Amino acid sequence: MFIYVKAVFFIAFTQIIAGATAADSTPVPCRYASSNLLSDTRFDTLHLPMMQQAWRYSQHSGEPSFSYDVNEGTLVFTRTGDEPWAKLVQSVETSNLGGKRIEFSAEIKLSLSVPKQGRKTQSTPSAGLFIVAKKGVRTVARARLDREPEMSNNNWQRLSVIADIPEGTNYLQVGFNHKAGGSIEARDPALRVVTACSPTVGGA
Repeated sequence: MFIYVKAVFFIAFTQIIAGATAADSTPVPCRYASSNLLSDTRFDTLHLPMMQQAWRYSQHSGEPSFSYDVNEGTLVFTRTGDEPWAKLVQSVETSNLGGKRIEFSAEIKLSLSVPKQGRKTQSTPSAGLFIVAKKGVRTVARARLDREPEMSNNNWQRLSVIADIPEGTNYLQVGFNHKAGGSIEARDPALRVVTACSPTVGGA
């Protein structure tokens, strides 16, 4: 099942069709049903040899075009070159997550800009959070929250994405994507199983 965090209009429309009142459409908050499933929530392993890293960096191609550093548990992820996108991800064990709803969240602070250089792409410059789950090579769940440069406000805010993980899922990654100029800062990342709740995004 796919939950797209930008599908606010669709959610509201289906509630109207079902005859929901304004009170009925109030988002139901998630309740945590597990502890934090992530390793290295302070990003301490990022500069260790690759086999010891809980978080892994990848980018579109070419020469390194984004830098990442850690300051007392805060990740600073910054564009430095021409490539259009990069991401920092953590792979998560899926054996106990089939049929459950999960929430990936982090405290985020953005200082984004439209890239002044780089390859032309069809993507809108943005940065944010994502979840992707697969069964074999087939994507079976995906959720993402992107913030565009004009949404930068340099204030810390907790943001989240939510997805339902189908039975048989054998690949799950969560992380931070960056396809803008400037930087994204993140701290206190968490992945938890949650109770049934509205597929909404935390942090406006």
